[in-house]
Amino acid sequence: MIKAIVTLMVLAATWYFAGMNSRAPMMIVMIGGIIFLIVTGIISIVLARRMKVKIPEQKNVMYKNAEIPFSFEVMTNTKLPINKYCLDFTMQYAADKKIKTRKRFFGSAGIMSKGESEKAEYYFTPPYSGKIRITVKRVVVFDYLAIYASSRRVRDCTGEVAIIPYPKKLRIDLPGIGIYSEEPVTETSSDERGEDHSEIRQVREYQPGDLIRHIHHNYTARTQTLWVREYQKENDYIFDLILDTSADENADAEVMDAFFEIVSSVVDTLAGMDVILRVYWYDPDLKGMRLHTVESSDDCTNMMGELILSSGIVSAATFANATGGREMKGFVINNKLEWMFMDEPVFRFTKDSFESELRDNAFDLRG
Repeated sequence: MIKAIVTLMVLAATWYFAGMNSRAPMMIVMIGGIIFLIVTGIISIVLARRMKVKIPEQKNVMYKNAEIPFSFEVMTNTKLPINKYCLDFTMQYAADKKIKTRKRFFGSAGIMSKGESEKAEYYFTPPYSGKIRITVKRVVVFDYLAIYASSRRVRDCTGEVAIIPYPKKLRIDLPGIGIYSEEPVTETSSDERGEDHSEIRQVREYQPGDLIRHIHHNYTARTQTLWVREYQKENDYIFDLILDTSADENADAEVMDAFFEIVSSVVDTLAGMDVILRVYWYDPDLKGMRLHTVESSDDCTNMMGELILSSGIVSAATFANATGGREMKGFVINNKLEWMFMDEPVFRFTKDSFESELRDNAFDLRG
């Protein structure tokens, strides 16, 4: 806009001096300048209307307190190439419904022509773990000399990314025996190579979150239903971990950051102690409980990404109904930052000191 004003002032001055001195060539230059301004303004409007923005699928997980990229994809359906543009968007943690951060990203599409698309990356450092929702509100496109800028509102252009914490290794003392499901359907051997399990504990129907490599192919083929093997190693612990996200009101981003950090540290530490965890949480989209089985640090990373993207704050009644009145045996971690084991409190964390509490305490679960 400033460039357009300056250009108009120059043309006005040219017209004035041309008229005062009866200089026809200068008046022709001025008329050409006016035509040029009109054309460039029209071009910027056309480019803005023809430019499209979408958010492609992002990486599965990204880590907090690290510089990470968020990708946009821009394209045009006009033969006129686009050079410089600006995206006006908001960033918001899902846990903070009232707080939105407004951002602007300036990019250059090179000489992008009709049918082509380019990816642009906006780098930022997230301070908390949790789900970040990014929504593009407006696109601004500049003409080739950046004299004019035309904008257009963008609809239905939203993307989400899971920001997970780096887990901390905790000091945990486990009891002498794990908790196993009742009345398992057992087999005596495995026909899959490379399994380091000593025994198949049971065969059961597949649930979302089960490991693909544990699918029982023969039984699945016979029944036309997915079945998985559930293994039991010698001296393994097999526990249920229920993540209770019920609350009367939404927790803020700091509380949910502490919650995710505690869950990640507990799960990753137990996975490193040959513990198999069946992690359950409420998924508002499924309107029910989601299951993810964790046996390793990689499983923990995948579980945290899935948890952050699919979990949500629900009422206590909804959560109780989804769990079906199940007794909260095994582990429970809730968003009040309480950690329970076998209905007994292990530790209650605080949102301001949870990092030092995770680092400095030894957690004895032996009763």
